[in-house]
Amino acid sequence: MTFEVSNFEKLKYNLDGYSYIAKGVVDYVTIIDESNQKFIYQVIKAEDKEQILSKEENSKLDYTGKFDCIPIGIIRNNKIEFNLESYPFLNNKVYLTTEQEKEIIFSIDDTKHSIVLGHIEEKYQGKISLDKLFSHHGAVLGNTGSGKSNTVRQIISEVQKYKTENLHLHVFDVHEEYQQLVKEEDKIDVLEDFQIELNSLGLQDWINLVKPSDLVQLPVLQTALKISFILSSGEVSKNWIKCFVAYTLYTQVQTDVVGKRSKILHILNGIDIEAKKLYTEFGNFKNNDESIFLESLIQTMDKEANNHKIEFL
Repeated sequence: MTFEVSNFEKLKYNLDGYSYIAKGVVDYVTIIDESNQKFIYQVIKAEDKEQILSKEENSKLDYTGKFDCIPIGIIRNNKIEFNLESYPFLNNKVYLTTEQEKEIIFSIDDTKHSIVLGHIEEKYQGKISLDKLFSHHGAVLGNTGSGKSNTVRQIISEVQKYKTENLHLHVFDVHEEYQQLVKEEDKIDVLEDFQIELNSLGLQDWINLVKPSDLVQLPVLQTALKISFILSSGEVSKNWIKCFVAYTLYTQVQTDVVGKRSKILHILNGIDIEAKKLYTEFGNFKNNDESIFLESLIQTMDKEANNHKIEFL
């Protein structure tokens, strides 16, 4: 909703001993309709608007204030209802919200468990019901430095004041921002106490963890797991893996010649085999040198597999 103010002198006044001065954004305003219902809105945008006093070329300009606001609730029977079923109409009067109205807006049913998150306008406690807080999913969002960590720290600190048997907080404190709120005996070192044995994970566990794409990433994951399994079993050596990767790269991967040669030579580094010597001449294989190159990789794999025949993955 948008309303305009033409007389800026009306933006400050005294009422029942309280001084009111409009601040613009985040101000609360009360709109009273014909049936004397009080609608509470909050200003989210304020700007001035030029207004020509007459059509004369040298006419002076006047300014009006233009304010955008969003609905908060409606006051009925001295209680605030946050779900609006009706809205104010054109030409309804707009007033700064009074102190008595703010007391109603920021009040909370103290018969329920509630925690204090801070203060609003340095006067009113910003409270939230624990029943509502922990019966729904929630998130604390904001820019860097806006107070997310302080808000979470305040929630933890306030919740700990209540002695409950069915409420337990588990804080994953990656940056050690909340360690002062936790007793030393309650701290858990996740890496030490909750390690997951990788050998206990099956293929489906890895798929759930990594979430690979079916066509491209899943075959790579399956191959990596197979290689890891046979390597850990002791049936093959690291040199077998290197030869296998070099063989696969040469026969199955389509890429530029220079880049492929560089990768394969790097993979085979430290292995004294005929394949590496031949491959330095890659691109100019003579006669049957290419078949000798590939056979050399296969023979090395057979040797490194302790003469056990291991099929290609």
